[in-house]
Amino acid sequence: YRMVRYLPSKVYNIFSRRVFVPPADIMTATKPDVAIFGNYVRPPLFFGAKSISFVYDLSYETHKDKADKKNSQLLIKRVPITIKKSDVIVTISQNSKIEIVERYQVSADKIAVINPALDHTEYYPRSKKDQALVASRYGIAGKYILYVGTIGPRKNIIGLLNTYAKLPKKLQTQYSLVLAGGKG
Repeated sequence: YRMVRYLPSKVYNIFSRRVFVPPADIMTATKPDVAIFGNYVRPPLFFGAKSISFVYDLSYETHKDKADKKNSQLLIKRVPITIKKSDVIVTISQNSKIEIVERYQVSADKIAVINPALDHTEYYPRSKKDQALVASRYGIAGKYILYVGTIGPRKNIIGLLNTYAKLPKKLQTQYSLVLAGGKG
């Protein structure tokens, strides 16, 4: 791969939001066979390379009240163009694929579902000693129910907490609820 930046990303973003989106291949002085865009938006390609674009979900449309307003406005404007111009769209679930097909009237054949993978050099079973240290650091005792994901409104953490609170006290005593993730 090759990452090239002739303009600082802030300058590029301001330019593309206010004037027009510069062709990616012109901006990087490259002529790729295939260009991969990993974050919802596919800039134009002057030389007409094939392109693969990632559209992870449609939360900017389906949960507008819980999404960043500026980002949602940008995605509402650019994702339809990305879907139309890309040769392949990659998403992370069958549900997202169905939503994309229905919302943008695109052929399901154009969309590939690829579930997120793990980097096994970083994510692997830890020793009992390491597990005990982490459990002690965060006050986790015994068995637990683990939620992993961003901590934000669109993830319905309140719903998870309310559901956990409705469990019988015996289950709550047996299983604590552990939330892990960055701010959404």
